[in-house]
Amino acid sequence: MNDFCALRQEEGDPNISLIDFLSEVSLFSDLDTDETDEGEKVTLMTVHSAKGLEFKNVFVVGLEENLFPSGMAGDSPRALEEERRLFYVAITRAEEHCFLSFSKTRFRYGKMEFGTPSRFLRDIDTRYLKLSSAHSVSRQPERLYHREEVAGSELPRKLKKVTVALADRSPASQAPAAMHGLQGAGMEQGTSGMEGAPANMYGLRAGQRIEHERFGSGDVLKVEGSGDNAKATIRFENVGEKQLLLRFARFKVIE
Repeated sequence: MNDFCALRQEEGDPNISLIDFLSEVSLFSDLDTDETDEGEKVTLMTVHSAKGLEFKNVFVVGLEENLFPSGMAGDSPRALEEERRLFYVAITRAEEHCFLSFSKTRFRYGKMEFGTPSRFLRDIDTRYLKLSSAHSVSRQPERLYHREEVAGSELPRKLKKVTVALADRSPASQAPAAMHGLQGAGMEQGTSGMEGAPANMYGLRAGQRIEHERFGSGDVLKVEGSGDNAKATIRFENVGEKQLLLRFARFKVIE
């Protein structure tokens, strides 16, 4: 629990609850603590927990309205946009393949419910989908996607393939399978701070190189704020840019 709280604090999340902790540890299995790293395995995690990590194959499940996005986000544009950012985070964890799935029916709260595919699926250009169902993406997209028009960002450059799978397995359609270069709109690149800027009370300034306990080595782009509110934007080699709250960050300056 201490490690969980420390990581959330370091990333500047002030809202840490017991529910968040239990939601994360409930997905742990014996394989997660196996350090031999031999053979393939499946790791279950929330989208929040997956930030900064990458896997060859990623499965994003439960892409249905009132699940992802959550039913509580429907009345708030800001909450809906945050859900869309989480979807972006989920699919960008994939190095090679990302599988997106939803269920036609789901047993919830003691009754059977019919599911509607998530509006986020409609954000994806059908040219970059391989549909594993009897439906043809190219001919009948309206049968797969929610009819509501939703403005959102495009998908990231890095994915090679995105597969949308229905709960029932049917012959796959012949839609294009390869994912070649989709630009991630709305994800702004951090701007570098001035080289040689004076170090703050934590001894950190733009242009320095650090070694982080979890994220590895990276370059400091900018440092802002002061005292307990000081933050640093760092571009890590393995996980990209992250903004860390310095009073909780565990790192050492190496250059």
